[in-house]
Amino acid sequence: MAMRWQCDGNAAHLGMIATVDTVAEYTRRKKLAAKWSYPFLLAAMAFGAGLVLLFTTSFVPPLIKAKLALVAMFGLVISWMMHIYFSTKYNRCPNCEAIPRGRSGGVIHDPYACPHCGARLREGESLF
Repeated sequence: MAMRWQCDGNAAHLGMIATVDTVAEYTRRKKLAAKWSYPFLLAAMAFGAGLVLLFTTSFVPPLIKAKLALVAMFGLVISWMMHIYFSTKYNRCPNCEAIPRGRSGGVIHDPYACPHCGARLREGESLF
């Protein structure tokens, strides 16, 4: 059974008490993150593959090669930035809205529980 939380009814909820299933809400948010961020990750891979192909060919003139490389690098950076933006926008704990991070500061992609508030985010048993 998933851990449930109740909001205290401050100004945002005007006295209403809401009950949210944190496992279901976190799963919904993970699906949203995948829906919005994975296309940008695939675009970044395509730009990276284009860079590799560009630098392994010898029949493209150097000036054209430099311009295409600049465009591909720009596309790669923008795609990675958008992937990171959507991943961090939706990959948050439904209870405390914190991004699940490990001890070293990296993002935990499939946490069992929120490291900040302890809310359960995934069904099953913890590995730790």
